[in-house]
Amino acid sequence: MRGAKKPTDRPDRPLVVTPMVLETKRFHSNGVQGRKAVILTKDGCVRTFLIDRSGRVFGDGKDLMGPHHPVWEGHPPVIAWSDL
Repeated sequence: MRGAKKPTDRPDRPLVVTPMVLETKRFHSNGVQGRKAVILTKDGCVRTFLIDRSGRVFGDGKDLMGPHHPVWEGHPPVIAWSDL
C-alpha cells in the first residue's frame, strides 16, 4: 500500500495485504487457510479477516478496501503491485 508513511497516519492502516486479485481491490476468495485475508498494519500487527464470496473484506462494518473506510481517512487506498 502506498501513502502510509506520515507519522499522523492511523496505526491500523494496512501496509501489506494478501491474497489480492491482481490490479483490483478484491481479495482471492480462496485465501489463506480457507477464505482469510492476512493484513499487516502500520503498527506492526498482523490480522486476519474473512473474505466474503465477492472478494471483499469488512472491518468496522465497511469494505476495508473502500475509500469510505475510516482507516483511509477519506482518501482511497493506493495499491503498489509487486513485479514478481
